[in-house]
Parts: sequence; structure tokens; C-alpha cells
Amino acid sequence: MLSLLFIATAAAQDGDVGLYAAAPPAGSAFVRVVNAGGAALTGKVGKYSTGSIAPGVASPYYAVPGGDVALALGQKSQTVQATAGSFVTVVSGMPGKGDGVVMPDTLSANRAKATILLYNVSSQAGVDLATADGKVTVFTDVPVGTEVMKEVNAISIGFTVLGPTSPVTTFPTATLERGAAYSVVVYESAGKLAATWSTNSTAPVK
Repeated sequence: MLSLLFIATAAAQDGDVGLYAAAPPAGSAFVRVVNAGGAALTGKVGKYSTGSIAPGVASPYYAVPGGDVALALGQKSQTVQATAGSFVTVVSGMPGKGDGVVMPDTLSANRAKATILLYNVSSQAGVDLATADGKVTVFTDVPVGTEVMKEVNAISIGFTVLGPTSPVTTFPTATLERGAAYSVVVYESAGKLAATWSTNSTAPVK
């Protein structure tokens, strides 16, 4: 995730506004929304509109001034704390938890590695993430309402999410790149565990 800041900062130093995206203002925090509910969600993070977020999907991070950040998740509004330089995921619709559950992200500063983050936003403990061939377990027994992070080598590989009693889903082979971060969201759909895989990104700065 820090690679996103690195790229933006390097672009700003180059000075070619027409070629590069704007760098985040100094003192920015980075906040995104994960939809753990059963229906599409529309929200706002500060002055940014998220558009429609499907169940199990993580929005891009939005660069907002550090401190109190105003959120609108569906029809509900709240304020969350996000210190400058932090990355924060706010979960809406987590079973038994409701809206606006704040999960500070664990950062990696090692640009030689790829980063995998897993969020268990379901009501079931005991979630695992393993390589699709079953040879390596990345995360074991992830509790409810928890984010976990691991740095891994750059590689092309598939992963399988395992629930307490059975496999949940296997993702297609993905190429993990150095300095990039990837999110696995484990949620519930129609009473059953489901999972999504996505590459972390930051929305263009307004």
C-alpha cells in the first residue's frame, strides 16, 4: 500500500501534471469501504462518492485530511478517526456488528515483497487462506472482525479460502507484484461464506 504513496510522490516531484496523477496532500489519511452486507451499497468518504459497492467488494482508498473523517454508508452517517499517513478500512453490514466497523490496516514498508491482507467480515471464525495447490497456508484460523497481513514473494499463483468445515472458493491464478497489495474479503452471502480477491488501489485525488 505504501507503494501507492511512493508512486504519487515521485510523480509530483517530476512536475508533469499532464502525465501523472496528483499527489495526495500532506497529512492525508487513506480510507476505504468494504461492503459486508447482502445488497449493493452507496456511500461517501469525506467529499468522495464511492458509487455502488457490490457485496464483498472493497472500494478504492480515498485520500482525505487526517483526523475526523465524515462517512455516509447507505442512509447512515458517522465520523471515524484516521490519523495522517494511516490506511483504514471501514466495514458496512458485518453480521452482528452493523455498519461503520473500523479496521486499521497493517502496513508493509518492504517494497521487495507483495502484501496480502485478509479481512474476515463474516460471523464465522476459523477462516484460512492457502495456496490453491494446498502446499502453503498463508493465514490460519482468522477470527471474526479481524484483518491480518503477510508479506510474500512476487509470484504467479492461485489461492483458496477455507471455512471452518469446507472450502469457500478458489481464486484464479494471479500475478503478485513487488510493492503491490491485495485484499481477500471473506463475507456472507445468503447465509454462506463467500470471498473476493482484489488489488488495492487509491482513487484519483480531488
